[in-house]
Amino acid sequence: MTYLKSWAIRPKTFRNSQSSNRKVNFSNSHTRLLLTVAALFIFVLFLVYHKLKPQKHETIKDQGTVSALSYSKSTDGSLRPEVHDKKKQLSKQHTKLPDHSNVNPQDPLLSDLRELARESPLDALDHVLAMAPNANQKRSMALVFNEWAKHDPEAAANWIMQNLWTPQQLRTTAAIALATVWVGSVPEIAIQWTDDYFNRTQDHHAFQKALITWSKQDLGAAAQHMVTTSYGDTIGYIATAEFVNIYAQQDVYGAMQWVQANTPEEFQSDAQMEIIDELTKKNPIRAADYVLQANNLTNIESNLDALLLQWTNTDPLAARQWVEQSLNPSQQEIAYSQLAELFRDQQPEVAIEYAQALSDDKFRVDTTTDILSSWRDQKPLAADRWISINADNLDPVMLEDIGYFNLTP
Repeated sequence: MTYLKSWAIRPKTFRNSQSSNRKVNFSNSHTRLLLTVAALFIFVLFLVYHKLKPQKHETIKDQGTVSALSYSKSTDGSLRPEVHDKKKQLSKQHTKLPDHSNVNPQDPLLSDLRELARESPLDALDHVLAMAPNANQKRSMALVFNEWAKHDPEAAANWIMQNLWTPQQLRTTAAIALATVWVGSVPEIAIQWTDDYFNRTQDHHAFQKALITWSKQDLGAAAQHMVTTSYGDTIGYIATAEFVNIYAQQDVYGAMQWVQANTPEEFQSDAQMEIIDELTKKNPIRAADYVLQANNLTNIESNLDALLLQWTNTDPLAARQWVEQSLNPSQQEIAYSQLAELFRDQQPEVAIEYAQALSDDKFRVDTTTDILSSWRDQKPLAADRWISINADNLDPVMLEDIGYFNLTP
């Protein structure tokens, strides 16, 4: 801790005892000014210290809230991450896991820390916890638990559970490093621990990483585990999404059969989206047929989300033709709404075309107005130029709502 030198500030004495009142007043004012500045400086240091100081008494509930995804039930009953950007919701982008594996083996400090972790992990942890809170501290934490997990994973797991006050990012780093190594030797026990850890902290990252690692190492064993184990909503969603994603990457048609036979109804929608996401990359026509299979129509909205997101990235014209030629009117209404949302940021004029194709009058006007308003906020000149050319085809009430007529006398 930085200690401040205590300054004794006294009025200057003069040999001339008949100093004027003006000089005395000036000296007193100068003294008060220095005292004020010193007090402010000490106060700022106090605030900075307490802001940077690790909060060991932070509640476990608050720590978990920071790291956990927020989940909610969708209209079709499935559980998926709640996000503000609909395009992120439609895309099958899994949570990016923290990665502190890029440790330079030649770094002498980390080399010494690795040796210490092998001999005395608790001493190594004391060293890590005393480090400045930065990326090097996280990498060091991962290194310690990576080494500890190789020879005594149970002790490492117990330390984490008994020290949940550890700053959340460090705790997550430790749990991921432990789970990644542990699942390679005793996967069932490692997965069970990550589930217990989630129930204590609401931090899903260790479970997610462990299941991904296990699925890549031994798909058959992970599949058997999925069939025989029942998880709660949040972990059940993560388990289904991650396992089916890995399965589909290796054998998308085998994954299709596995999902139909083994995935509980509440996670069918999420599993089907994983299949469609991967299959569309390989064969969008086959993926489109899968979307329209009779037993998949219950999840038509989420399945169209996944299909159109991928297909419009590679062949938007073919995707549009399929929507117009292969879907019934109610399905087209869903697809046009999704396409309008997908194109609204990068190609708003295309998004408006899809919005204008909606059959419901109010929905069509509301969607188009929203796209135009967003476009004018981001690129007003381009938006107004397009509006001036196409104003005759747009509802005057819509233009009035976005304030377009207010721009002209």
